[in-house]
Amino acid sequence: MYLGSVELFYLSLSLGFLILVLCAVLVVQQILQILTDVKKITGDVSGMTGDITTVRESLKVGGLKLVQYFLGKVGKGGASK
Repeated sequence: MYLGSVELFYLSLSLGFLILVLCAVLVVQQILQILTDVKKITGDVSGMTGDITTVRESLKVGGLKLVQYFLGKVGKGGASK
């Protein structure tokens, strides 16, 4: 059983289409992996941003308490022990 030129053309065309579909599936899989990694990275950055904001606010409160302490001493005439 020999293949004619038309059958060989259709066979190679179907094989090429199968390879094209396989490549498209692999590209979509890689894109999904990249998007998953980006989501993880942005989630980590978002958590770090929240932590940095908390530390910054704590430093502000500590600085204001320190200023209040020194102003209280100045208002009372200096350090008295």
